Amino acid sequence: MKSPIAWDSPLYTIQSSLWKSVQKHADRLEGRLLDIGCGQQPYRSLLTRVTNYVGLDLPKGQAPGVTVDVYGSAMTLPFADNSFDSLISSEVLEHLPEPGQALTEAARVSRPGAWLLLTVPWLWPVHAAPHDFYRYTPFGLRYLLEKSGFRVESIEKTGGLVAAAGQRLAGGLAYGLGTENRPLLRKPGRLAGAGIQRGAIWLDRHLGHPGESLNYVVLAQKQPD
Repeated sequence: MKSPIAWDSPLYTIQSSLWKSVQKHADRLEGRLLDIGCGQQPYRSLLTRVTNYVGLDLPKGQAPGVTVDVYGSAMTLPFADNSFDSLISSEVLEHLPEPGQALTEAARVSRPGAWLLLTVPWLWPVHAAPHDFYRYTPFGLRYLLEKSGFRVESIEKTGGLVAAAGQRLAGGLAYGLGTENRPLLRKPGRLAGAGIQRGAIWLDRHLGHPGESLNYVVLAQKQPD
């Protein structure tokens, strides 16, 4: 499926790389699925093996035009044990003050063998302040997940430092300098940002994605009780 991300989006690098990562692992997610912190539900169309999608979010997290199936907190999920065959949670864990508790809850409502697809930012500025608490290394993610009852199959980067730097520069141009909110500067700002990001993505790919990353994408499986 073709990515729906606009070519001139100031956040093209991070949005498109997350889309490709979720698409890569989407076939693991099936049956009854819980989307924890579903927001705008950007990856729902990729979940073709899911037969019953349940989106959970806080009331204030509901996006315009998007239906949230259940209002609730990731740290006290309002579901019975062993309720879901798979789970997804994208760019949510950094906003939770007790991430270990949230992952333990995710394990509780998962059936043994259920897959969890998790994405978290690494090289990204503070956002949704003051509810932005953590950045996670691969080692911290593995520790938290294994302690909560999951087996980690993979932890992958969404590109390397060069792509991340290009995204940060384009994002700074659009939102830090404010070109995105100025009618006369919006189009040239977007064109400049698109050029910066494409060049950084190309160079990052040819260098082998060196250094740190914008995000980490984790695939983990619930262990038997």
